[in-house]
Amino acid sequence: MTTRLSLAAVALVATFLMAIPVAAQDVTIPDVSEAGELSVDTVQATIGAVESLDGIDEELRASLLRQLRNAATQIQNRQTAEQASLIYSDALTTAPEETERLQALLAEESQAPSAANLGISDTTSLDELNQLLSQELADQVTSDTRVAELEARAEVQAGRPAFARTRISELRASRDELAAALQVPRAPSESQRLSDTRRLVTELQRMALAAEINKLEQELVSHNARLNLLRAQLDVAERSRLESARRVELVRGIVNEKRQQAADLAQQSATAVEEEAADKHPVILALAVENAMLTRELPKIASNIDQATQRLQQLRDEAEDVEQRIERGQQRLDVAGLNRSIGLLMMEESRNLPQVSQYLSQVRNRGRELADVGLAEVRIREQRRELRSVDARVDVLAAEISQDIADEDELTQIRSELRTLLRGQRGLLQQAESSYNSYLQVLGEVDAAQRRLLEAATEYRNFLNANMLWIPSAPIAFTGAWSLSDYEHSSILSAAPWLNTLEDFAESLTENFLAAVLVLLVYVGLLLVRKPLATYTQSFKTRVGNASTDNIWLTVAALAAALVRALPVSFLLASAGWFLLQAPDPSAFTAVVSASLFTLASFLYNLLVFRVLAAEGGVLHVHFGWRPRNLTIVRKQVDRLIVIGAPIVFALVIFYASDLAFDRATLGRFMFLALLVLLVVTFRPLTHPTNGVAAGYYQQNPDSWVSKLRWFWHSLPMGVPLLLGVLSLLGYMYTSITLTRLIVDTIWLALALIVANLIVLRWIALSRGQLALRVKEEEREKQSELPAEGEAPVIESTPVDIDEVDTQTRELLRWGLIIVAVVAGWGIWSDLIPAFRLFDQVALWTRAIVVDGVETIAPVTLADLLVGILVATATAIAYRNLPGLMEIAVLQRMTLEPGSRYAANTLVRYIVITVGVIAVLNIIGWNWSRIQWLVAALSVGLGFGLQEVVANFVSGLIILFERPVRVGDTVTVGQLTGTVSKVRIRATTITDWDRKEIVVPNKAFITEQVVNWTLADPITRVVVPVGISYGSDVELAHKVMEETLHSLPLILEEPEPKVYFLGFGDSSLDFRLHAYSRQLSDRLPIMHAIHEAILKALRENDIEIPFPQRDLHIRSTVPSDLPP
Repeated sequence: MTTRLSLAAVALVATFLMAIPVAAQDVTIPDVSEAGELSVDTVQATIGAVESLDGIDEELRASLLRQLRNAATQIQNRQTAEQASLIYSDALTTAPEETERLQALLAEESQAPSAANLGISDTTSLDELNQLLSQELADQVTSDTRVAELEARAEVQAGRPAFARTRISELRASRDELAAALQVPRAPSESQRLSDTRRLVTELQRMALAAEINKLEQELVSHNARLNLLRAQLDVAERSRLESARRVELVRGIVNEKRQQAADLAQQSATAVEEEAADKHPVILALAVENAMLTRELPKIASNIDQATQRLQQLRDEAEDVEQRIERGQQRLDVAGLNRSIGLLMMEESRNLPQVSQYLSQVRNRGRELADVGLAEVRIREQRRELRSVDARVDVLAAEISQDIADEDELTQIRSELRTLLRGQRGLLQQAESSYNSYLQVLGEVDAAQRRLLEAATEYRNFLNANMLWIPSAPIAFTGAWSLSDYEHSSILSAAPWLNTLEDFAESLTENFLAAVLVLLVYVGLLLVRKPLATYTQSFKTRVGNASTDNIWLTVAALAAALVRALPVSFLLASAGWFLLQAPDPSAFTAVVSASLFTLASFLYNLLVFRVLAAEGGVLHVHFGWRPRNLTIVRKQVDRLIVIGAPIVFALVIFYASDLAFDRATLGRFMFLALLVLLVVTFRPLTHPTNGVAAGYYQQNPDSWVSKLRWFWHSLPMGVPLLLGVLSLLGYMYTSITLTRLIVDTIWLALALIVANLIVLRWIALSRGQLALRVKEEEREKQSELPAEGEAPVIESTPVDIDEVDTQTRELLRWGLIIVAVVAGWGIWSDLIPAFRLFDQVALWTRAIVVDGVETIAPVTLADLLVGILVATATAIAYRNLPGLMEIAVLQRMTLEPGSRYAANTLVRYIVITVGVIAVLNIIGWNWSRIQWLVAALSVGLGFGLQEVVANFVSGLIILFERPVRVGDTVTVGQLTGTVSKVRIRATTITDWDRKEIVVPNKAFITEQVVNWTLADPITRVVVPVGISYGSDVELAHKVMEETLHSLPLILEEPEPKVYFLGFGDSSLDFRLHAYSRQLSDRLPIMHAIHEAILKALRENDIEIPFPQRDLHIRSTVPSDLPP
């Protein structure tokens, strides 16, 4: 075998060397059939030979090395698969034997742990017991980890067969493709040696796939044996875990007992010492008192540890019970499916399941308790650190009292007593520190058990909510015989439970007397402020609608007053429910009544708030302009719901929460149907197309889609209760009541969003009025003259389109409310609709995330994709409409130039789109590590293909940040002069003197010379050349022109205008006049005025402006051959 491997290695090396042009010797290339004899070491040796070979083309070297490394990988994969196949094959024999051995071990009766088995005796010290307890706790953690690991492996192993079968099909298809590739003839451009090498690597890859297929087949054959062994191992580990828990409980009980005994002995000793020290020196007495206080603290710690230990065991039992209930519930669903019996069982489970909110509160309280105990431990540790040297402490105390005691013998006696007390204190501190350490350890375990129970309860509640919705939870109505005995056995219709509830309420008031007094005072206060608040809000009538006094805070104040005015009744009902829960030993019926009171308080508060808002002269009338007729309809229906609906809701909650099936299925269903009928009667007049609240809108907007569906909106409040009633009659009580609760919550959400929308629209209307007023004031300040011909065009000083701003703001806020409605609706409905929850279970692709510094793989689900789409939509909406909102909310309150306002809007848009794109990419898993290569490739492509576009884009950013040109500036770019009217990301628009709009790429403003006539100072110089004839009085001409410049009103006095005599021209004496205009639009009028005034002044002073003079010399030549 060794000889064959060596020959194969030599042949493989020769194969690759023959592919190199520098070798001319004739070497036989091994056949593909010899691929099975190759090893990884042989290929690695060949790789080294190729890497060290000189005189070879680098491209050919890279191709050979790539083929060689691939061959090594395939050989290694084949060997790994063959080893796994052997393991699976051996498991067919070894696994059943090991399973039988473990089952025999489980059949043996386990012995209960005892102190003698653990080596504990009466002489075992507390320190030794604590050490033993720590060891047992470590063993328990190991056992828990082992059980969790085996459970995870069993869960994975149970799903392996389906995966293996699918994988085998895929591998067989790949193997067939490779076999077909071996039959492909060599390409003409490929050398024979390289072709043989490629075929050899392909054969190695095919053999690796065959080994993988064999491994998976062996895995399927041995699956049952290995799964049975894994389950037996899990049973053994579970038994070991229970035994470890029993040992921990036993040792902990012994430790607590020993600690309590030591604390009692220390307390007795310290009390005796304290009594003896009563007549001694104050320092001795103080130390004795401190020791006594420590000894009183130790029993309390021991008692707390004992209580925490009991609580720990209770929590673990509860957590295990809930976890078992989850497992049993899933098994019932798998076996029986969704049927009525399963629904009834789930209903009972949901009633017995503790409230998750209580667990959350306990977890928070546990955290505070851990912090307090930790601080106490730190205090004890600091005190013990001070007593590391007892003699040093004795010397300090003795030095303090030596001045008062002259007798050396007495001082020596005091020093001896101090030393004894300090040594005792050091021992007590050591014992206290050990006790606090144990207390912290137990509290940590209690906190972990509490969180485990919280997770289990949350998981179970989610499981019930996801499956109970479509399971019948009551018998079909009218299918059973009713008798008077049913009514007689109804617990709710009898007087006994109500009397017990009244007793619980009275006991709670007695136990919480101060709280009852406080509630009474608050209730009376709420009643007293109702009328003043009503008077206060009525005073807003004269201020609302007045442009000088109206503002949005009046509406906010009126709304807050309405919320307070509606509070008294609901506050009293909720307080009564709270007092029932605080009873010393409340009955189950008392808890039901308390829940009913809380539900009724919420129901009435929402109705009363809307009743106050819809009152005559209320917020809806005065602030939002609702019609009195519509408000009358609303008040009538709200009053009906308050008077009739409140008793129905209270009775429905009580009947449905009853322990008796008759109360739930009969009385509860009757109350539910009565509530549905009430809802139909209430909503029918509200939604009527011709007489309802929205009738006016339908008439004003007949073509809108809302108006076209008006009969659908009218039938919806009647059809939905009808459907819910049918579900209730068919036995789907939980489904119908749950859907009704969610629908009612959705209605309250819709009403809250309507009020919020009305507030926002009123704010927009007020802001629009203020914005329009500001625009009018600015327009009054503008020059009324139209620009002269050829003058620079005037750009609007405030480029604010009020209608566009209003439209953008309304659009943005409308979409904002839609997004809020979608998110809030998701929060209301997602817990009970499995279709929503399935979005988190549909994995689309994976992404790498870093958790605690470790990179892990996390799935990107369909829910993530939907959230990404939602964020992208919100980004697009904000990008389009945010400038309008900024104009109304922020910019109109700031003194900004038009260019600054536009730059701010543009920058905010860029920030929004940048943040939105980054957020969307992060949500869908496209982090920087995954897109950096794409970005690099796009950068190269953009650098060549879109160079000018990118240059203009970057130049646009520079213009917005550095602002060398602004909207309204007059600039000269090359041969073009005009006024900047728009600055966009790619180009800038300039309006020239002919009022033509010219689009200039932004790159021109960065790379070319740009003259900005109005960047920092709008004052510009006007230069006018003037020539006078030779022989004129130069001094007179200078004086006349200077006086003329000073007389013109458009010319600035500062800088002062100047006249300069520049030189002697061909036909004139040349002067140059310098004058300064206040703004660019004055340049042409100033030049016109200067020319006109100078011409007139020179004529009046007989100063001639010469014409250009030219001397013409005519030369005539006569030919010599002409006759004279």
